[in-house]
Amino acid sequence: THNDENGNISEKTVELIRDLTIKNNSMKQDFLQNGAITAIAETMKLFLQNEKLQEHGSMAIQNILKSEYWKDDLIIQSFPDVTLKVLAEAMRKYPRNIFIQRRIIASLFYITYKNDDMIEKVIQMKFVEYTLDALSKHNLEDILFSRNSCALLINLINHNDTAKACIREKDGTLIFAKIENLHRKKCNDTLADLALEVIKTVSTYKVTNTQFN
Repeated sequence: THNDENGNISEKTVELIRDLTIKNNSMKQDFLQNGAITAIAETMKLFLQNEKLQEHGSMAIQNILKSEYWKDDLIIQSFPDVTLKVLAEAMRKYPRNIFIQRRIIASLFYITYKNDDMIEKVIQMKFVEYTLDALSKHNLEDILFSRNSCALLINLINHNDTAKACIREKDGTLIFAKIENLHRKKCNDTLADLALEVIKTVSTYKVTNTQFN
């Protein structure tokens, strides 16, 4: 990185990894087993100001996560706190870049699916808040973005009351009501049903202290 002050060389390297992992499953396996996610995250952290690199990195990580070779122990290995912090920094830094937001939210869905340890970590690192913030800044007509967000939050709220409380506190149900209404009118019923599931699940949470009043 001594001759890569702005991350332009690293950007091209991460872009290449992104391209190689779009469809090639054997390549995904190789990257997965050789610690590529950690390496990509370290590069993203080093060049946080390079928005294009963040785009390529977030997509490369998502591509690798689509590998059929995932196992729970590999998830834990590939996503220590430091890697999650990098994704959090990218979401905070570029809340209006829907490409980055969409890819990171999808990756968070993959790593929290049926994995209670990762669910707890993701909630502790305030990804519920970052997701709600991203939703508040973007066009909810984007089907993929809205679907990814709903799917991630369903993962979290079905296992953790803290996530439900956060969505209530941040008036998140209003956002999901907009998604449900918008996509029901457009006959995107699958997405509308996901948004409705978020609303119904959050509504079952009972406030037991004044923190969220």
